[in-house]
Amino acid sequence: MIRNDLSSGSLHVSAVVHGDGLTLLQYRRTDSTETEEVKSEDHAPDIIQLERSGNNYYMSTASDLKLHLSHFSLIQLIKLNF
Repeated sequence: MIRNDLSSGSLHVSAVVHGDGLTLLQYRRTDSTETEEVKSEDHAPDIIQLERSGNNYYMSTASDLKLHLSHFSLIQLIKLNF
């Protein structure tokens, strides 16, 4: 998770795997607004990564590493200005 500050309504972006395997990129564009999300095609991945490049944030996931990353997905988040 990357946050602008520790307040409850802060801008943030996070890569999340829920207990049921649902994998999401969640973010808040402006202070004190609803959290938005983008659903990954990968279910219960072995690896999840959140990456920043400038003001762009990416979530990548990988599964079945013994099969040399047989499934790989990448989601690009809109630009956020922290």
